Amino acid sequence: MTTSTSTPKGAARGATLVATIVITAVWMVVVNAQEAWRPLLGGLVTPAFTQVLWAINLACAVQLFACAVLLVHEARWLQRLTDAANAAAAVVSALVFWRVFPLELSGWGAWVEVTVRVLLILGVVGGSVGAVVNLARLALGGELPPPAPRPSHP
Repeated sequence: MTTSTSTPKGAARGATLVATIVITAVWMVVVNAQEAWRPLLGGLVTPAFTQVLWAINLACAVQLFACAVLLVHEARWLQRLTDAANAAAAVVSALVFWRVFPLELSGWGAWVEVTVRVLLILGVVGGSVGAVVNLARLALGGELPPPAPRPSHP
């Protein structure tokens, strides 16, 4: 299925993709200018942040590429493939962030670091599920089979 950008739905989808490209590109510029903004945060973001930049850039680059491809050709199978790639790149980014953990949160209490790490774990789990679901949908021709009906209870 190919969606034409001449339809209202296709035009809205195209606008969303363009907005995503712009926002992601701006985000990449800001994140990579970390030498300028990191000192302003009073040590919250440590110099180890440079060790996670490659993973953040990877996730952003995959997002930019996926949006550019979908602007040219939008098909359900391609959407599933790019969604799976985006989820996988986000998982890599979150795992690298977890491993390096370039935040200094000791002054905020141990619960803050635990909370951030739990959120990273939830992101990894959610991204992993998203990647698997989208790959399954891709393998099954775009859609997962509907769930089996539940037996009714009197």
